[in-house]
Amino acid sequence: MSYIYETLVEAANAARALGITGVLDYRARRHEDPRLPAHPSQKYSAEWRGYPSFLGTADKHYPLLAQAAEAARSLGIPSRAAYNKEYKRDPRLPAHPERSYANEWTGWENFLQVDVKKGRKYRWLSEAATAARRLAIVDEADYAARHHFDEKLPKSPASFYRGEWSSWEAFTGHVDQEKQNNLFSIFVEARSAAHALKAVSRSDYRAKVLEDDRFSLTPDLIY
Repeated sequence: MSYIYETLVEAANAARALGITGVLDYRARRHEDPRLPAHPSQKYSAEWRGYPSFLGTADKHYPLLAQAAEAARSLGIPSRAAYNKEYKRDPRLPAHPERSYANEWTGWENFLQVDVKKGRKYRWLSEAATAARRLAIVDEADYAARHHFDEKLPKSPASFYRGEWSSWEAFTGHVDQEKQNNLFSIFVEARSAAHALKAVSRSDYRAKVLEDDRFSLTPDLIY
């Protein structure tokens, strides 16, 4: 006689009562209730909709690893230890992403886009910008070649500080002379042209001027 729960609903309620949050967590802890099947996807194949649905985390957490990773990076989280302390700043981030996204998980380094073996990166964009300027870095290519002189600088600041990032000019404080020559020469001209765009926000402005060399993405640095 089998003691395994006969229905998906019964098994789901039992797993949730144990506080199980992901597939790896389920595999490690299902023995706490001997009536939970080893392979619920097979046992309840006709009704199965995946572990997030089974464990009740489908609506609570980001459904995809990529979405959770982007959210974590936008918070400027630099390490696994920092994630453990700060993930609650976004209620849709799971406590254990390595369990919640077990089928996609490739490690904390890829999840946070940092080298966890080299320790913390600068938490804020302003700190990284100050460090880059101390190294006299002037553009993206220069950064790629020289950022390793400071191990706290991330490989891709645009991705790491996605929530704060605006442009390389703003980051380095340096404006390429050739580009500058193409810009509106005085603030009044630039302002008048910008008003004609009818941009409603900073991001809208940048999207509209991206292909026009007369506009600067960082007018606050130019004028």
